[in-house]
Amino acid sequence: MQWIVVVIAVAVLCAMSLLEIVDHFASEGRGMPMDIPAGVVAMLAQAMWITMDRKRLGLEMGWWRFAAILVGPLAIWMHLLMNYGLRALWLVPLSMVPYLVLLGFTFAAWAIADQLHGPM
Repeated sequence: MQWIVVVIAVAVLCAMSLLEIVDHFASEGRGMPMDIPAGVVAMLAQAMWITMDRKRLGLEMGWWRFAAILVGPLAIWMHLLMNYGLRALWLVPLSMVPYLVLLGFTFAAWAIADQLHGPM
């Protein structure tokens, strides 16, 4: 279930990134940015993930959900380090994959858009 949240969040953020790129070229740079809605989606997805993981481990929620909203990946990495011991050595780098996928998608979309329309 946690991976479904991650996949859906990354897909939504990729779509928002693509919409922002299309809007940028369609309106010659004067469009409404999708950064704020994308930030809200990312914060909620991180809070949902940490909530589901703490429930799965049978731990109390405490302030972790709010920490995930406020500091995002740092709270998730601290949660992994505190609760998973040595497994955190591979879980922390693995938790970076969704962010790297989103970054790679955004760079690829910008490169394709620049090739099709020329740089703005």
